[in-house]
Amino acid sequence: MEEITDNNLEIYPNPSYGALKIKLKNSDNIRRIRIYNLLGELMIDKQNHSCQIGFDYIELPGSKGEYIVVVNTDKYTFKRKVNKL
Repeated sequence: MEEITDNNLEIYPNPSYGALKIKLKNSDNIRRIRIYNLLGELMIDKQNHSCQIGFDYIELPGSKGEYIVVVNTDKYTFKRKVNKL
């Protein structure tokens, strides 16, 4: 999978109190969402789930702090840092 760093992915609100909306600006399907803490520990692995094309909702795990969200589509891998308040 190719990793791209453009603005095709929106994750909001950021910072968040827990709930995130993940939105793709193109017509790709979200295939997998992984959330890691800053120690590299996998907190959530949501894959092959049914969602509207390009949309998903996810609840951030754990306590306050920074997390890395990795979103895989049919073609790309996106990485974003998010903050939980």
